[in-house]
Amino acid sequence: MRPTILCLFGPDKKARGQLESLYRVIGPYKDPVAEIPAADAAEVRAIITTGGIGAKKAILDRLPNLQLVCAYGAGYEGVDLAELKRRGIRLTNAQGGNAPCVADMAMALLLAISLRLIPADRLVRDGKWDAVPPSGWPASPGFGGKRLGIVGLGEIGFRIAKRAQPFDLDIAYHNRTKRGDVGYRYFSDLRTMAEWSDYLIIACPLNDSTRHSVNATVLKALGPSGYLVNIGRGGVIDQPALIAALKAGTIAGAGLDVLDGEPKVPPELAALPNVVLTPHIAAMTVRSVDTLNRLVLENLAALFENRALVTPVRVD
Repeated sequence: MRPTILCLFGPDKKARGQLESLYRVIGPYKDPVAEIPAADAAEVRAIITTGGIGAKKAILDRLPNLQLVCAYGAGYEGVDLAELKRRGIRLTNAQGGNAPCVADMAMALLLAISLRLIPADRLVRDGKWDAVPPSGWPASPGFGGKRLGIVGLGEIGFRIAKRAQPFDLDIAYHNRTKRGDVGYRYFSDLRTMAEWSDYLIIACPLNDSTRHSVNATVLKALGPSGYLVNIGRGGVIDQPALIAALKAGTIAGAGLDVLDGEPKVPPELAALPNVVLTPHIAAMTVRSVDTLNRLVLENLAALFENRALVTPVRVD
């Protein structure tokens, strides 16, 4: 009998087909806690989920024979790690699987907001291009030769730093601990790094220590000529504080691929001219999706063949 896998989100058609060729796949359900039949729940050996959807205790309690939670992507902030540890359930994620694509998006957002590409495109499309340069168009401060602070120098943050170097940016980072394998400037204090930075990119995971760590104090330190980009998790930013800072000119602008409470977008944020918003698509490239699908399949195979997991995550 093929092992039963529960999908808590809808993988793409190709990935679903690959899974169904090897396993009995159930879900996703609108309310898996209420809707999954008891007989199916007893058969589930592995869950495939995302960081945002997670795996809360309520669903874990329905699955007495669960052995593995596969996070589709790097994040696993919604997974109940304490419950996994208590029950001996293992966890994997896609460590580095989407890092190149997410780093690309970080740089794209930073360029778009600092060079005012979206308003420029709109001006041309609206037929308001009347001269070279357009009447009343303010000169941008330019991009290169400035200071970039990266919040979280993990796999994604490291790749952002590599992409930033050809732009002649001075690079620094903030981590819980200093890395011994890089030469970038290290700040133990986020506010101090924000004060030093012209650009601040968030590339850290969401957890109790990072939630709302980019707050009004940090934004004030970044200053009226500073730009903020977030390709990490929306909850790292205090969103009302960010909206207030963008309205008041406390910072110059922001590029956001993730929001707190997504996919809901605060109307006051969407109305601001100094923000670029994208719908959490940094990892949605063919290259990235293929890698994420492969890592899920490899980790499932390792589980059922009693081999070492490919990308295990410690839950203690």
